Amino acid sequence: KDVPRAEESYRFVLGLAPQDEDALAALDQIYTDHGAAEPLVEVLRRRVAVTSDTMDKVELSHRLGQVLWNDCRRPDDAIAVYRALLDHLDPQHEDTLHELQNIYTVTQAWPQLFEVYERELGIVVSDSAQAETLGRMAMLAATKLQNLPRAVELLRKVLDLLGEDPEALNALGNIYSLQENWTDLVDVLERE
Repeated sequence: KDVPRAEESYRFVLGLAPQDEDALAALDQIYTDHGAAEPLVEVLRRRVAVTSDTMDKVELSHRLGQVLWNDCRRPDDAIAVYRALLDHLDPQHEDTLHELQNIYTVTQAWPQLFEVYERELGIVVSDSAQAETLGRMAMLAATKLQNLPRAVELLRKVLDLLGEDPEALNALGNIYSLQENWTDLVDVLERE
């Protein structure tokens, strides 16, 4: 009920024992409940540093990235946290990959977004999920990275996975048309 007094008490405990996980968890709850983003960032950083459990580090790091991006609007800091999570804790953490995709899309960091899609390919298992990721990579390569040969290569992989996929064939046909590659365009049109 007396939030300021509770916060002061927990901060006092941390003054005596800076790594007290219970006090850090209590402050985390207080700041989360009251939307105090900047103090929450500090507490989450400290919690990540003191916890020895890898799964807890992953969860806390992910939350830290979310607070930095969603509440503090600090994309560079959020990216650094997410990249550290992927590089040092869990290289296949799907939620973190999706958060990075979101940040890179909003900030229009196209080469970095492409890299995250490449990482995602390493964790998706079904042919349809692989094809979906490859399709997004192909569209990004064609429209934002201006790398039509790479887009063609990726779309061919989609067709290898899905067969005569109308969307992939249509995209491939559009690229061949832009490249004035009439031979391959005729082949695609015959397949459609």
